Amino acid sequence: NTLAVLSTSGPTYTYSSVASRINPQSTKLGMVNSFTGAGAGSSVSFFDFDRSTGLVSNHFQAGASGTWGGSGFTGCEFSADGSKFYFTGPSNVIHQMNLCAGSPSAIAASDYTVSAPLFTSAFRLASNGKIYALTLPPSMYMSVIHNPNNPGAAMGFTSQGVNMAPHTPGLVLPNFIKAQVKEQLQFAQGLGCLS
Repeated sequence: NTLAVLSTSGPTYTYSSVASRINPQSTKLGMVNSFTGAGAGSSVSFFDFDRSTGLVSNHFQAGASGTWGGSGFTGCEFSADGSKFYFTGPSNVIHQMNLCAGSPSAIAASDYTVSAPLFTSAFRLASNGKIYALTLPPSMYMSVIHNPNNPGAAMGFTSQGVNMAPHTPGLVLPNFIKAQVKEQLQFAQGLGCLS
């Protein structure tokens, strides 16, 4: 079906940065945003997603607007089982939220943070179940969340976990809809890298 579906759910912001992802089960949309104008701040929002109709509904925000600091969100991703949501915030911090915690306030309270020595962005869930992220400023390394379905420290975060030398990854990772991937993807070191 090539007919566009427009949905309205949740507040309207003037964004300075935004990142969004659909979970692998194609049932939830997660979004992190920093916004300007009246009530400037940041928010982490979730929506139900109906993949048969394309409608987005039932918005809820995890934590009060501004809870997550100032601007600077650059990436987010769901774990393979859809139970955890990861995002980066200002100050080189990676956040993990447990979406099975219950209410929006309980999900916000489940926030577990890991300090990264370098700014980490552009999360992507790979076919091996791990989440890879760029390390900025552009370096020869990618960070890895080895066990993203696991809570807290058991997620197994490794900063600079994959050496891409002699190549330097760019500022973004490939964007694809996980539910449409029919075969295992193989990542090659030279693919999408700047020499």
